[in-house]
This record gives sequence, structure tokens and C-alpha cells, in this order.
Amino acid sequence: MTNTNTNTNTDFLNCYTELTALGVPMFHHEASGGYDEEFILSAEMEDSLLWLDYYQEMNSWGGETINPQVEAIAKKHGLYIEWQNAGAAKLYRA
Repeated sequence: MTNTNTNTNTDFLNCYTELTALGVPMFHHEASGGYDEEFILSAEMEDSLLWLDYYQEMNSWGGETINPQVEAIAKKHGLYIEWQNAGAAKLYRA
């Protein structure tokens, strides 16, 4: 069986590259064979509050918990971001 997942993850990889270049703390987890890749945004690293604020304590994004610039980049790549828990959010295909 051929792994077709590689082509479908191009949007994720491009988004990951753009966000990390901006300074967003992220992790890329790849399972064996390239399946079940995860692109996680960390809310627990230094400077995470510039990008993610689960409790809305330190941001000025009008009640949002994810920096609008980060959401715009995800949307540009056909993705969206959803919280996994108070310490991490994950990229998903829209």
C-alpha cells in the first residue's frame, strides 16, 4: 500500500514552517510510516502567550484565545486550530 498521506500533509507542513518562522512554539510528531502526523502549538513554552492564551489573561485579541495572525496563517493553508487542553492546540484540515 502506498502512503498517500505525504501529499495531503503539504498544507500542514507549509503552515508549520510559516508559523515556526514567525516564532510560534510548535511540535511536529510523525508516526511510523508518515501516518497520524500531528502539528501541535504549545501554550506552555516561553513566549507562548504571544500566540496562545487559553485563559485570556494576557492578550489583547478581543476575547479570542488564539492570536488572529496565527489563525489567519492556518486559514490561508486550509486549516484551523482547536484547543486540545490548556497547554496545547492542534492544527486540523478545515
